Amino acid sequence: MTSSSNETSQPKSPPGGARLLVAVFTGAVFLSACLLFAIQPLFTKMALPLLGGAPNVWNTAMVFFQGVLLAGYLYAHLLSRRFRLKTQLVLHVAVLAAGLIFLPIAIPDEAPPAGSPPALWLIGVFAVAIGAPFFALSANAPLLQRWFSHTTHPHAGDPYFLYAASNLGSLIVLCAYPLAIEPGLGLISQSIAWMAFYVLLAASVFAAGVLMLVNKDAGIPERERAAPHNHAAWPQRLTWVGIAALPSALMLGVTSHLSANVAAGPFLWVGPLALYLLTFVIAFSRKPVIGAPILDRLAPLAVLLGLMLTFWRPGSFALTVFANLLVFFIIAQFCHHHLAARRPGVHQLTEYYLAMSVGGVIGGAFTALAAPVIFNDVYEYPLLIVCAALVGAAGRPKGADIAPSLIAAAIGAAPLIAVAVFARLFDAPMEVESRAVAIVFIATGAFVLYRRNGAYAFAAGLFGLLIGGWIASVSYGEAGSQKVLFKDRNFFGVVKVAEQDSDMGPYHIFIHGDTVHNTQLMDDALRREPLLYYSRGGPFDSVISALRGRRVGALNVAAIGLGAGAVACYAAPGESWTFYEIDPAVVRIARDPKLFTYLSDCQPDARIITGDARVNLNSAADGVFDLIIVDAISSDSIPAHMVTREALALYRQKLKPEGLLLFHTTNRIVDVTSVVAALAEDAGLVSKGMFYRPAEGERLYDFKSTTVGVVIGTRSAVGHTFGDNPDWRTVSPHPFVSVWTDDYSHIVGAIAAHTGGPGGALH
Repeated sequence: MTSSSNETSQPKSPPGGARLLVAVFTGAVFLSACLLFAIQPLFTKMALPLLGGAPNVWNTAMVFFQGVLLAGYLYAHLLSRRFRLKTQLVLHVAVLAAGLIFLPIAIPDEAPPAGSPPALWLIGVFAVAIGAPFFALSANAPLLQRWFSHTTHPHAGDPYFLYAASNLGSLIVLCAYPLAIEPGLGLISQSIAWMAFYVLLAASVFAAGVLMLVNKDAGIPERERAAPHNHAAWPQRLTWVGIAALPSALMLGVTSHLSANVAAGPFLWVGPLALYLLTFVIAFSRKPVIGAPILDRLAPLAVLLGLMLTFWRPGSFALTVFANLLVFFIIAQFCHHHLAARRPGVHQLTEYYLAMSVGGVIGGAFTALAAPVIFNDVYEYPLLIVCAALVGAAGRPKGADIAPSLIAAAIGAAPLIAVAVFARLFDAPMEVESRAVAIVFIATGAFVLYRRNGAYAFAAGLFGLLIGGWIASVSYGEAGSQKVLFKDRNFFGVVKVAEQDSDMGPYHIFIHGDTVHNTQLMDDALRREPLLYYSRGGPFDSVISALRGRRVGALNVAAIGLGAGAVACYAAPGESWTFYEIDPAVVRIARDPKLFTYLSDCQPDARIITGDARVNLNSAADGVFDLIIVDAISSDSIPAHMVTREALALYRQKLKPEGLLLFHTTNRIVDVTSVVAALAEDAGLVSKGMFYRPAEGERLYDFKSTTVGVVIGTRSAVGHTFGDNPDWRTVSPHPFVSVWTDDYSHIVGAIAAHTGGPGGALH
């Protein structure tokens, strides 16, 4: 978009004044964006301990931030429409000043009341603690751009370059947060620094407003009233909203996947958000580096790849993450390219940003709040990917595509249904290979349809694929050789129990996210046998047996993390076992003998306390436990607040003087062993670790897993318990890992330290 001839005929500011205008306005917009996107990981990280480190904390926070951003854009729109420029400046500086009342940033340390929806409670906490300054900041980008359009600068008629600068600032601070800010500053220091820069930002906005008044182009109001505005009709406004909603929803979908399967922390939160902002930077640049012809070719391929990844995942976790992020980036870039191509003139600038913000809120709320209620699995992700196929067709006539679309839908649904019917009739497993063949066939046909008949037929074929997959799953019982017995989705993720046959009879599998956490053989002679990480000969068996051998009297044990309840079968008669579990769905699974019988067989009267373990453990008496087991891993995500200096101090307070802590540190991505070893070293305690790998040919070998456990205690407690047991070795933290605290944790270092393998910290 370029300035109109009327605008260029007006007197313009001298070169020096023009450069100063651009510098001050760009600086204010840039700093505002930096503060907006630094506060998101900072405040979310503060809130994580209140909800047990649940991965969905970030998505809920994003919905709140998007909602306040919408309120800020609405405020900017009304302010710029209803008040004179001088009044706008005075009012907005006053709003920025009011935000100082709530600084420095702080958050209450109280957990949500029992029975309250975690997401809604968390949004309330955010609103009270940070709503006012965030609201003031969120209005800056559209308001400053509108102010700039009133100046005599040569580019006043096209201030959208400031939006690119805003997104660039956001992108830089998001990349800097996990790599520089998080490892360099604790939460308190970050909060103080944020407040200092907020004051600087308020001064910058005031300076930009003064320069705007000094360099005001007096002819602009008359020209804008006289110029043909071509106000956007409601279909166009709804198109803005719809296109903006899709990448916002997809961003949170990708974030949920990463957070649930790696760790709930800024390193994984900011990746999808940074890519999301990068697509805005590219789309709103004067010369986008990725043009429309390239995107038109890449988008359908990305949609097909994204759908295939929902049915089949590569063996490499890193490759899976990269592929999903690549799909998201291309789709988001495609959407934002179409959004930028539909941007109006400056007279509708604030309305345009308001519509974009509405779309962002709708998309975010759908993924973070509605989808977990509507669906019992992450079905929204493939659905959103398919919707991306319609973006290129927005605003085009639909009539010509009706017949090809119906044919495409039938072609999309047929192969998967056929595979399921064949599997059901001949009692054959609906294996990954057969599904993959069907999907490749569909993908090839769908791409041909796209090139020949357009986006509507393409999208219809893909919707047919989803419908066919759903029908196949329902008709067969499950997309594979497993029978699903239970599935639930809530704020804490997706949990599932499935049944499968083996040479030793049927067995049940407990799955959280995409990670198998426990199994149980259902044969009467074997169902009391702990399996996988909890199997005989592993760290759990070794610690409990050793403690029982040197202690007089029954053990008093606290276990943080319930799972299927397998560890309960290590309890002896007369012992007291207390389980702490934050997810009510997990408690339902462990207590239901139709799913797992570990609890009902071995500890039917076990005490189970629901809620965050650190909060609930505070109410336990001091010095009562012989052993505290920390096994609070959700999928492969670790709740960082359970492995901090303050958490260790709480555990020690509740242990007897010679009591022990057992941390289950098995993880595919993060070197939790080093994190725990650093805690022990910092506290002056002894730590020993066990890397257990079942020997091929031993009893129940197929139902056992490689397991890593770390024990922490006083020198005498550890020495008396294990003596010279060669299975338990010295643990040293990796150089990349330093002690974590409630104020400081650095997930990047722990991920980098994992390169030596899950037992790399044992010597």
